[in-house]
Amino acid sequence: MITALVELESELKVRWRRVPSIEKFLWVSIGMELKVWAVNLDGHMYFRNGVDPRTDYLGRDWTQVVNSEVYDVDMRFRMVSVGDEVVWALSRSGELYFRENVSKMLPLGTSWTKVDKRFKFVSVNGKNEVKSRRRISQLMKYSNDFLAWGILGVCNHR
Repeated sequence: MITALVELESELKVRWRRVPSIEKFLWVSIGMELKVWAVNLDGHMYFRNGVDPRTDYLGRDWTQVVNSEVYDVDMRFRMVSVGDEVVWALSRSGELYFRENVSKMLPLGTSWTKVDKRFKFVSVNGKNEVKSRRRISQLMKYSNDFLAWGILGVCNHR
């Protein structure tokens, strides 16, 4: 994994640094306040500890986020997206999960909750708006106000 460190005096000065890791990652997402989550090639979820100025923003180490609370213990992820104290993940079988109780005090949260199935992609922005694409080419948006999905449109490509 490679990280970019932008120096505050000028956004044009970017230093690229390799983050040491024995893991090889398929997907990495960086949320608000430098919360870094990643999915390795085997589909296991990880969280990067200690990403702050004291570690030159490289972090200290990775913690595997265990899936023991999920009914299918052998479940593997393929994608993760991180917002402001929210984490959404997509399994290899297209099931969408939400990480419960993620907060500043508990950055790993407590458990995964399956939200829906038949998805191909998920994305969370800084306002915690969740957008996802279904396998049937519908672009969806999750409403936190109504706790429901709404259709934004139909995608023409697969």
